[in-house]
Amino acid sequence: MDNTLINTMETLFAPVPTDDVAEEPVLEALIYGSRVLTNDHIWRSCTGRRYKNGVEYHGPVYTLGKDVVYTGARLCGCAICQADVAPRHRKN
Repeated sequence: MDNTLINTMETLFAPVPTDDVAEEPVLEALIYGSRVLTNDHIWRSCTGRRYKNGVEYHGPVYTLGKDVVYTGARLCGCAICQADVAPRHRKN
């Protein structure tokens, strides 16, 4: 092949650097008083305190391995975390 054609193809199909690369979030769960790194599968099912990128996260908890909202007791007593808890499991 002609060197000019090769140079043109390399220019056209070269990887484009971008700042839009999404980094994986750092997911931690508070287990026995220590923050432990977890994967998203475990993190979304943890009923204790959860942290996303170092900030405490309040939101729904899902049944392990399913896309079903867990309605059991939660450690956090805030309104957001208690919204999906069954009445008999809610903190007073």
